[in-house]
Amino acid sequence: MISFSREKIGKTAQEIADHLMLVENVKALQQAQKEMANAIAALGDRIRKMETDMRAVKAEAKFEAIKEAQRMLNSVQGAFHDKLTDLTVRIVQVERLEHSRSPLIALSKLAASSGDGEIPPA
Repeated sequence: MISFSREKIGKTAQEIADHLMLVENVKALQQAQKEMANAIAALGDRIRKMETDMRAVKAEAKFEAIKEAQRMLNSVQGAFHDKLTDLTVRIVQVERLEHSRSPLIALSKLAASSGDGEIPPA
């Protein structure tokens, strides 16, 4: 009978050891699960930070594009202003040239209409 109870005690001890091993495994799994949850939360934080950084980079890229467009617009506006100024100067020169020639034409018309051939006094 003693051998029977020793066998039973041995099985019970083995069951207790197996049960304790399962408890330890469950604790280890729970700890791993907590670590994974923390790692997932940290990844979520990093992703949110990256999204924020991406928005900032996108805004900066848009700002740089707007600045470049403004530079180009200013350049075109400056070139247009220069051409317009040049055109205005040319128009003034042509008008002066026409005005300098018009008194000669006016005198010859006046002389032809008076009929005496003399130049009228100024």
